Parts: sequence; structure tokens; C-alpha cells
Amino acid sequence: MPTDLIRRLLFWSALPLAAPQGLWLRRTTPRLPAAAGAEAGRVGAGPPLHVLALGDSVIAGVGAVISEAALPACFAAELAQRLHRTVHWRTLARVGADAACVRHRLLPQLGTGDVDLVLLSVGVNDVAGLRTRAAFRADLLGLLEALRSHSPRCRIVLAGVPPLQHFPRLPQPLRFLFGQRSRSLDRVMREVARHRPNVLHVRCLQPAPQRFATDGYHPNAKGHAEWAERLARLCVGHWTYWRTASRG
Repeated sequence: MPTDLIRRLLFWSALPLAAPQGLWLRRTTPRLPAAAGAEAGRVGAGPPLHVLALGDSVIAGVGAVISEAALPACFAAELAQRLHRTVHWRTLARVGADAACVRHRLLPQLGTGDVDLVLLSVGVNDVAGLRTRAAFRADLLGLLEALRSHSPRCRIVLAGVPPLQHFPRLPQPLRFLFGQRSRSLDRVMREVARHRPNVLHVRCLQPAPQRFATDGYHPNAKGHAEWAERLARLCVGHWTYWRTASRG
């Protein structure tokens, strides 16, 4: 029997044992707000690059307190520095959004105007919402297709699903089960990106304990900054022509 199938069977069979922990977690976890401040901005100098940050609570800046310290603004600043370009960035995000929510509720708000680069963060809420791999894959593919239809030449960075087995707020065995599930959905992401030259999957590394916000679930400002640096560095390294290319 394939290893991945065994993991899925173990997850669904063991889940009822952890269900009371999930209910306890919902009642007791502090609800941190989205980052305060602008949802769009501009940074750097040089040829313009238009960046959309799309997705869940990490894109909304939960844990970073202010938008200037959140992932989208930090990612834009890193790109501007590495590419010597003016990065125009904006966010479309919702706390608690899964891939279906991003696809059907956020994307219709995108409006007109081409986007050069999309940073997409989904997956954690698909894990917590017990969505199937098939449903997650379908919504991810739908998102990619819709983004390509909107901006045919855009590049898309898939921020990997965080390794929930290392989240201090999650008790055992829920932490183990969610960790297994986050790895499974991250593999879906990686497989979807593998044969698409315009899509890059960036694996999320194990976060250090001191990089979590007070809720033990979201990254703090330093966690946002470090994730932004890794995403930008690998993005620029993957599409090296951006170092000298101008828009259009």
C-alpha cells in the first residue's frame, strides 16, 4: 500500500480522538487582529513591478501588528532591493480563508490591471477545516487558472503550507495529525507547481519558537520578515531575468 495512502488512512481514523482538542483550541486560542495600516504601497526605485499578495491570515498580517512589518510589505521590500525595481504591492486577504474562499470570494475583488507577480498563501485553514486533498487541489488549480486568465504573463509564488507539527499552540495528538495533513497538502502544492514554469513552490521551513506571535500559531514580526526574505530570495533566484527586465 502506498505510503501516502497509509498516512491519509491513519489521519482520518485517528481524527475522532483529537476532535475534543480542536474544540478546546477554538475556545481558548487568542484571536489576534490583522495588521493595522495600508493594504497597498510602493517601495524601491527603477522599472515597475506589480505584486499581489493573496490569501489567508499571514497575508493579512496577523501577528505582525502593523502592515509595514507584515509579509506582503516585507516581501515587496526584499524584491525591490534585490531587483532594483519599484515594487507596487497590494493585498487581498481574509483571516481564516481556505483555498475555496480565496478562489470564490477574494479573487472576484481583484479588478483590472495586469499583475506581474502573485504571492499566494493558502493551506493552513484547509488543514484545520479538514478539507480533502482533492478539494484543495481543485481550488488551487482554479486559482492558478483564474490568475493566468487575469494576467497571462504573471508569475505565481506558492508559499508552502507551514509545518503544523511545530506549532506550539497545538496539543498532541492534534499537532501530529495536523502536521501530517499539512505535509500532505504541501505535497499537492509542490506537484501542482512542478510542471508549470510560471509557478514556484517555496517550502516553509520549521519556524524557530521565538518567531511565533503570542497566540502560538501565527508568526510574529520577525517571523514575517524571515519568511519574506526566503520567498523573495528563492523567487529572484528562480526567475533570474527579473534582475534586468523592465515591465512589459
